[in-house]
Amino acid sequence: FVNRVFGGRYELLEMLGEGPLLGAFRARDRAQNRIVTVKLPRPVFASNSTVTEALRTGLGQVIALTHPS
Repeated sequence: FVNRVFGGRYELLEMLGEGPLLGAFRARDRAQNRIVTVKLPRPVFASNSTVTEALRTGLGQVIALTHPS
């Protein structure tokens, strides 16, 4: 994955770590010219639609969280 552009926007620079399902990468956001962290499914799971759909659902739930002020 390193040295590839993901989503036409994120240039993957180096792998930071790997968990059971996801790999974390330091990347350059080409649209905003800043360094970000991108998490991608490990290659063994990337083509598994059940896993990718579960990750999307979980991500949607995390994004919807708000902190009570």
